[in-house]
Amino acid sequence: AKETITTAYVLCLCMGILLLIVGISSARGILSLMNTKPELIDGAVLYLRIYFLGIIPTMLYNSGAGILQAVGDSRRPLCFLTIASVLNIILDLVFVIQLNMGVAGVAWATLIAQTVSCILVAVTLLRSKESYQIIPKKIRIDKPMLMQIVRLGIPSGLQQMIVSFSNVLVMSYVNRFGSAAIAGFSSANKFDNFLGLPVNSFMLA
Repeated sequence: AKETITTAYVLCLCMGILLLIVGISSARGILSLMNTKPELIDGAVLYLRIYFLGIIPTMLYNSGAGILQAVGDSRRPLCFLTIASVLNIILDLVFVIQLNMGVAGVAWATLIAQTVSCILVAVTLLRSKESYQIIPKKIRIDKPMLMQIVRLGIPSGLQQMIVSFSNVLVMSYVNRFGSAAIAGFSSANKFDNFLGLPVNSFMLA
């Protein structure tokens, strides 16, 4: 269990660093390929680059939450995510309305909230007395376990990528219709994702 957990955690950290570099460097190019309107692209690039700064905390949170859920503890990840979500909303209001930070404020609020959820999960794993406890000095990559994680993870990852890639294609067409259409599509997409969460949860279980 410890070999699996530490290997998965290190793998998520490494992938987070890779995605951070790729995301920040290619943000403008990706948005251009998606037909983002010229008047919107600067704000979108700024948001994406700040958002990608939080990709490592996001991946570590997802990894840690997955570990806790795998041993039957779905309550604490839910509590941590609730805390982060409430914090995100509060920071959105403060950064956007009070400090007039605009798009950057929304991105920074998300990054801070993601980091808080990551810290909460990490502290839980570090302080645990169970078999899934993470001991910093014993963190290493076990190659056989890494190959098994990759073998099991690639099909699931591809499944998620197909859905996300199709959404990117649809968004590239929506972007041609201007900011009102983008706002409407984004709102509807959020609602659709919310409705899909129970189904995805049963599937993962």
